[in-house]
Amino acid sequence: MHNSDDYEKTKAVLNDNLKDSFIEYKFPKIKIINKKCNKLNAIDIIKNIEKIEDEKIYTIGDDINDIQMILKYHGYSLTTANEVVKNVSTKLYKELNELIADINIKSN
Repeated sequence: MHNSDDYEKTKAVLNDNLKDSFIEYKFPKIKIINKKCNKLNAIDIIKNIEKIEDEKIYTIGDDINDIQMILKYHGYSLTTANEVVKNVSTKLYKELNELIADINIKSN
């Protein structure tokens, strides 16, 4: 896609045909992530195997495929994250170690 007309045509086709996906547009790039592909599924599997209580799970993410885990489990994000992700996060952190420090303070 070398021009905005082609880009807009492609957006229309993708929007019509990929209803089960998150699509992020930043000309000339397009990022497509299937809604079923997310970290929440893996966390839930581990949680059930290890019998971990929801309150003890903390998550941090920066992209659209992290939204579901952020919403379900103490969800945080990085200051460099996608804007949509930032909007659903409880708090923003510059670095992961800042969140770990906060968790440690809460635990003591």
